[in-house]
Amino acid sequence: MSKKDTIAARTERIIGLIKSDISSRNQLSTSMRAAQRLQSRRMQALELFRPFPYQDEFLFCGATEILVQGGTRSGKSTIIGASVASYALNRPLYTSMGCRINMREERFQDKPNGEIWVIGKQMNHSSTIYRLLFEPGAFQIVKDKKTNAWRAWRPGFTPGDDAIPEKERKPSPPFIYPSEVSFGWEKMREKQWNTALLPNGWTIKYFPSNGQPKRGDPVHRIWIDEEIENDDDLYPELQSRLSDYSGKIWWSSWPANDCEALLALKERAVADMDDWRSGRSPAPDAYRMLFAGSANPIIDKKEVEKRKRGWSHEIWVARDVGEFTTDSFLSYPDFSKDYHRVDYGDTDARNDKLTEVLRANNYIPPSNWCVYLIIDPGTQRPGLLWVAIPPEEFWYKGKPYFVPYREFTGRKDADQLAYLIKSVEPTRVYQRFVMDFKAGEQTPMGHAATVMANYSRAFAEQNVRSVETGTSFQRGEQNWVVRSTELRRMMQPVTPDSPRPALRIVTHQCPQLILQIQRNRRHVQKHDVQDKQASGQVKDLLDTLEYFAGCHPEYKIPVRLAPEDTPAMRKFNQEQDWWNSLVVGNGGPDSRQKHVVCGVP
Repeated sequence: MSKKDTIAARTERIIGLIKSDISSRNQLSTSMRAAQRLQSRRMQALELFRPFPYQDEFLFCGATEILVQGGTRSGKSTIIGASVASYALNRPLYTSMGCRINMREERFQDKPNGEIWVIGKQMNHSSTIYRLLFEPGAFQIVKDKKTNAWRAWRPGFTPGDDAIPEKERKPSPPFIYPSEVSFGWEKMREKQWNTALLPNGWTIKYFPSNGQPKRGDPVHRIWIDEEIENDDDLYPELQSRLSDYSGKIWWSSWPANDCEALLALKERAVADMDDWRSGRSPAPDAYRMLFAGSANPIIDKKEVEKRKRGWSHEIWVARDVGEFTTDSFLSYPDFSKDYHRVDYGDTDARNDKLTEVLRANNYIPPSNWCVYLIIDPGTQRPGLLWVAIPPEEFWYKGKPYFVPYREFTGRKDADQLAYLIKSVEPTRVYQRFVMDFKAGEQTPMGHAATVMANYSRAFAEQNVRSVETGTSFQRGEQNWVVRSTELRRMMQPVTPDSPRPALRIVTHQCPQLILQIQRNRRHVQKHDVQDKQASGQVKDLLDTLEYFAGCHPEYKIPVRLAPEDTPAMRKFNQEQDWWNSLVVGNGGPDSRQKHVVCGVP
């Protein structure tokens, strides 16, 4: 082959490669344009979704913490799932009447990245969230006969939708197409995931409540679905993650009675909403709404009636209305903050002489009242409760009142607590000290003495003593059934005809005690309510009140104690004797009077 032919062959080969490259690029460009056209033709679930009118309440609510309680198939998770997708994708939602709402705040509209957290009880719950966010079928769609366009199927709301047969309905597209998401998988086959990176740079992360989310990361939205574990530590941590962006917590749950954080949020939301409705606050920080399963038009009415007939009222309230049914589980269902109190308000006829005297004395019992001090030493968080019994002149038909008037709970050791007790009421004469001996007889690691001995030492150093027990303590009743029964008796009217109970609390000075009484639950196993307390509850102050009730308290006139023979007191007496010897001499009938001259004679 000549040199000329070789050059021609090479040239032809190069031209072929160029043509091939151009063809490949054209194919790629064509494919990209086709993908873009496919994407533009894709039905977007957020555009099709229309909530039912009762779900609009969530879309319009601007509270920082929103609790959506609902029964089975009430639509609580669907509306929050749609809102999470709307916020993450920065695409609007529409109300039941078609009004457009931007779920993401205006100042974050152009933010290139951000985080949303989803919290479930355990990791396997992430598959449920995957179904709600990334799979078809969150709602059903139908073809509109007038426009021939797909829209949400809404029986009972859109005329004619009740008559559309099932074969003409189809599952909605997913709120977020999984093909556009980069997932971090825990178990891919079970669709358990921990991270979903969206094409716009935003991230949705899933955390199980029995673990711990990464600390320090700012978050825009947090969705808690159903009850959580580790709620005492976890929920405050979640709240703190929202501060940077003034974020919000959305919590969807049926009424789980064993979740302390859920019960606390419910109570706080009820109080905030009462203040808002009465005009005492401009807006509630916490808000609660109830979605009833029977209100969902998609549920067949025959099925609703069938369940209503087959369930007890209590089960119906929980599973349909989504309301807590705690009365049968509460340890003290008869307790009421508005009944078990000292002061009933300015115009209430139940106010009596006890109310009058405590008002005049800033709600501190006078010195002739008998005061008990009860301590639950705990392991890290002790609780103290001051309870007074007034003299007989304040009783009702010979029956006494019992008045908890001061509380303390927090992290302090024995020396700090003894100093606190001495400083708040330095001249108080205490009748009796009571302690939980189960904790008091333990010897902490690194200590030579028991907890009770350490408290006795600290009390002696501060000269904090009682008439009956000195610087020691009476054993608190260990049997919970016994002491709780005594407390229930105190919660009853002091006599059958009395408008007031025996237990009367200075409510504004004992807020934590009241919360613990209201929330304390008995142990529940399936439908068996047992005579023991549920585990995992904060009850240090309630324990102290139970120990008081179980120690058979009675009124005794306070007796001023003689000074205790302590090193400090002995030193004081020596100084006093020395001074007396200077002034009056050494005694004896013939001794001359001595004088102390101050200054120049």
